[in-house]
Amino acid sequence: MVRAAIIQDGLVANIVIAKDEANAQANGWIITDTAGIGWAYDGETFAAPEPPTPAPSQAQVALEAAGFTEAQIVAILAAVGQPS
Repeated sequence: MVRAAIIQDGLVANIVIAKDEANAQANGWIITDTAGIGWAYDGETFAAPEPPTPAPSQAQVALEAAGFTEAQIVAILAAVGQPS
């Protein structure tokens, strides 16, 4: 059994388990031990997607709405132990 990626438009659309390398190649799948759905494939190598930008916390949104500057927000959140 081998792990393989189904590629569509340069991206991993799905991961499958093929019975062997010949079966994977016959289906046009790319053998990979690491790539996951959403990874890019350029014909030779896989690349992981950029991690998503974390959503602002409720506290950060409230401070922004109250008119605090970015520097003030960072200082306030750091003081209460919350990442900005």
